Amino acid sequence: MENELVNSINKEVTLDSREVAEMVGKRHDNLVRDIETYSKQMEEANKTILKTYSKLRMSDYFVKSTYLGGNGEERPCYKITKIGCEFISNKLTGVKGTAFTAIYTKRFNEMESNDPNSNSSMITVVESQLTSLVNNLVSEKLNEIEEKCSQYYRPVSKEKQNIVSYIKRRLGINKANEEYELVKERVLIKLGGTKWEDIPVETLVDSLNIIDESIRIIKADRKFNQVSLWD
Repeated sequence: MENELVNSINKEVTLDSREVAEMVGKRHDNLVRDIETYSKQMEEANKTILKTYSKLRMSDYFVKSTYLGGNGEERPCYKITKIGCEFISNKLTGVKGTAFTAIYTKRFNEMESNDPNSNSSMITVVESQLTSLVNNLVSEKLNEIEEKCSQYYRPVSKEKQNIVSYIKRRLGINKANEEYELVKERVLIKLGGTKWEDIPVETLVDSLNIIDESIRIIKADRKFNQVSLWD
């Protein structure tokens, strides 16, 4: 006979009635007969005593099943849940009852720790999913806050216009031209951006020397080209 006969019913770990029969030192057919008696008594209790209480469900304790005997004949057995074992344990007295309680409790603990459908495993999965969900929500919220706050440390239209006006004034022009674009391109390259909005206001204020330097270079190139033209 198999040492460990385990089944999962509705994601609940169970023991085979043949193994339980061994644990309690009883013939298997006698244990099956006892379980069938318990079932009939539960049905009777539901009809008479438990009219105003929650109905007893046989499947919470014992689930009908079968196995193949030595001659290939199908024979009845039961898959017994943890509370089913508790039920049987309460029918036993003395050393036998104590021993059975100790054995089945240990067996269920062993099976539940290894069974992927056990409550402990499911809790681990749920905890992992919740952690992932929380991390995603926190990340989304941080991105949202960063986006909302970006206007406080990135140049807005007013600061951008001030920068543009400053460069035009220093170049002596009224509207953006090739020289303006060259100054802008050089400044952005120096500061690691592709447009004014990429550069924090504080960085731009602290980098006026770069803007001035770029303007001087463009002006110097202008004078050089004028001299070369007349030559």
